[in-house]
Amino acid sequence: MAEEIHCVWDMGTPCGENRLKELMFDKQLEIPICKKHVEEHKEVMILHANAYDIEEIVDMEPDERKRLVYTMVLAGLDVSGVSL
Repeated sequence: MAEEIHCVWDMGTPCGENRLKELMFDKQLEIPICKKHVEEHKEVMILHANAYDIEEIVDMEPDERKRLVYTMVLAGLDVSGVSL
């Protein structure tokens, strides 16, 4: 029987389905995380890479982080280079 994977992300949003182990932190650690939270982590990394303070990012509501990232993308910011 396969071992159940438990998502470790906890920034105030419920877990989604499709839990997996994802290489994060410049591919140094394999982290158990659900697909929904992988996207949220990427939003955090995009904001951090664009001069937002990590404490400020953590204090934001998830919808606020998502809106900021979408605004940056719509303004032409290339986010493809941001790594987990």
